Amino acid sequence: MINPRLIVSLSLLLAASTVRGADALPVGSNHPAQVPAVRPQAPRHTPMPRVTFLKPEFGDPLPGLNSTLLGLFIDGKEDFTRFGRAIHGNFDPLDAQGGSLLQDNAISPDAQEVVPNDANIIIHRNSPPVFGLGLIDAIPAAEILRNVRRVPVEGVKGKASMVTDVVSGKVMLGRFGWKAQQTSVYAFAADAYANEMGVTNRFFPTENAPNGKADVLARTDLVADPEDAPAVGLADFEKVANFMTYLGAPPQLKLSPSAAAGRMVFEVAACSLCHVPAMYTGPNKVPALANKEVPLFSDLLLHDMGTLGDGIAQGAATGKEMRTPPLWGLRMSAPYLHDGRASTVDDAIRAHDGEAKASRDRYLRLNKTQQKQLADFLLSI
Repeated sequence: MINPRLIVSLSLLLAASTVRGADALPVGSNHPAQVPAVRPQAPRHTPMPRVTFLKPEFGDPLPGLNSTLLGLFIDGKEDFTRFGRAIHGNFDPLDAQGGSLLQDNAISPDAQEVVPNDANIIIHRNSPPVFGLGLIDAIPAAEILRNVRRVPVEGVKGKASMVTDVVSGKVMLGRFGWKAQQTSVYAFAADAYANEMGVTNRFFPTENAPNGKADVLARTDLVADPEDAPAVGLADFEKVANFMTYLGAPPQLKLSPSAAAGRMVFEVAACSLCHVPAMYTGPNKVPALANKEVPLFSDLLLHDMGTLGDGIAQGAATGKEMRTPPLWGLRMSAPYLHDGRASTVDDAIRAHDGEAKASRDRYLRLNKTQQKQLADFLLSI
């Protein structure tokens, strides 16, 4: 079933594509080489209303929204609910009951899903930022695989997420999503359209029945599948994929003295073992994506996060494993962590566990000044 709130949110996101300072390439441009998908030194700012901030930032809503539309914009940032059942270490996504993603919006009240009584794991997921995805997609798999350690360093090893690519049907390296469960921007967009929004497409042609009830689906969804399948031209999910592919990453801010000191603290605390400062794209038919440094601060691998894991097995990831989230744009992506439990950088670091425990403990041994320096650096990325 189509989630109207997300459609409005995506419409606002697409409408914003021509006014963002960090945009690398507006959707529909016939000249992708003219605007490089790299970080601009000085972002262009368009005055926009803020809810809590005085200075306009990348990621602000469009100017002139009324209170209703502004509310829809904010609601579009809501998290998502996943559920399942774990018994003796084995995870059951409860597929037959609509799992593991809760379809918490429906056009018809009869199709409104609820968390099944059998679920003993219920978690929330933040929507991940979508900037810079084209650059991440353009990083060769071999570049990412070099981050896997055969022998752990400070307890950090990392695991490549090898999953079936929905576009080609081949087993490939996953790099998108909290569990690195999707291999490309196109797969990521098609998945989101079908599972988060309820819009079937050629890669996800089967509608999810509400709580697995096929009779309810037949009665309430009268649109033939796949729903996003125009006779000519691009499907909507492809347009969104193009937008995300060419949306540039936020600019690196000029480092204050505190942030510059925090860059050194970042290394001392061994944060870079997982949050690798940069990787590089390879040759690409789009010059804006070819042979570029990608300062994403992630290894794009799965790591056992201990108590910070969400308990949901997905793709190649176990319940404890999560993909290292890129840190670029951290200043505009709060709240932090996969479930948004952390309102500050300090909260997020303190919640680290598993393979990140040694780095967390190093952070806890820092004095208050050093901890603030690290936060200042992270918020400049």
